[in-house]
Amino acid sequence: MAPAHKDRVHFFNTFFFSSLTTKNGKKDFNYDAVKKWTKNADLLSKPYIVVPINLDLHWFVAIIYNLPALRRKMIDSDDDPAAEDAVDLCSESELRIIKRYVIEEAKEKRQIAVAFEDLQGVNAKGIPQQDNFWDCGVYLIGYMKEFARDPDRFVTKILGRQIDEN
Repeated sequence: MAPAHKDRVHFFNTFFFSSLTTKNGKKDFNYDAVKKWTKNADLLSKPYIVVPINLDLHWFVAIIYNLPALRRKMIDSDDDPAAEDAVDLCSESELRIIKRYVIEEAKEKRQIAVAFEDLQGVNAKGIPQQDNFWDCGVYLIGYMKEFARDPDRFVTKILGRQIDEN
């Protein structure tokens, strides 16, 4: 990752999402299992948070972005649409879990009440995808390589459905 972007991005490891979604050995939302993972990180000040997810041997990623704008929105009660958050490259059920995580994190670390509907979700469409059941990790690495080069440009391209086929 370019040095200019290192302080702007928080990467969770591959165990984060499975820890967040497992309680007593069963599928369940479990913020308590991960709340200490960010004791030295202020996620609401990070423009980008990357959450790798593995479900049923399929890899994908959630990119949470624009949390500083959410924080400003909660403080200023600004209705500016630019203050919306989004999560990219993520399915609906995982999107709900990530939203719940952001709500809990804001409440726990900043004592900020965030409404579920204040968090917007965007599913990446029109991007190259594998045509088999085993190359998802390779595609994910390629996307993360592009993201690491320039997070702003990558997210803008995802939202504009402008990802190159190469």
